[in-house]
Amino acid sequence: VLTPHLKEFSRLSGISVDEAKKDPQNAATRLAERLGAVVLLKGRTTYVTDGKTCYCSGTGTPGMATAGSGDVLSGILAALAAQNPDSLLLATAAAAYINGLAGELAAAEHGEISMTAGDTASCVERAIRSLTECGR
Repeated sequence: VLTPHLKEFSRLSGISVDEAKKDPQNAATRLAERLGAVVLLKGRTTYVTDGKTCYCSGTGTPGMATAGSGDVLSGILAALAAQNPDSLLLATAAAAYINGLAGELAAAEHGEISMTAGDTASCVERAIRSLTECGR
């Protein structure tokens, strides 16, 4: 699983940032297909693809563009992948959604400008609980 933002994606794929911005879903799909990997391309909309299927997540906030946010995402992803080893694509898509939701909760509490990755991490439990308690 690769989890790049646009600049990292450009370095990995050889596709310019401007070109990837024009059609990020297709760009991510092409890289995933070429590498035989799951690619999670972070951005305003996050694209998660294995080269065949693509999921999109619109959760998150610009305040998450800070040091350590990718580490929070990786931790959520590792936990979900360990629980769902046969569904790596879905685990990755769920991790993107949960991470973004936790970021939104952190921004509501701390503000987008002053929030940190630690603030996002502290909201992961609440984000998951809000999803799992919806139907109860």
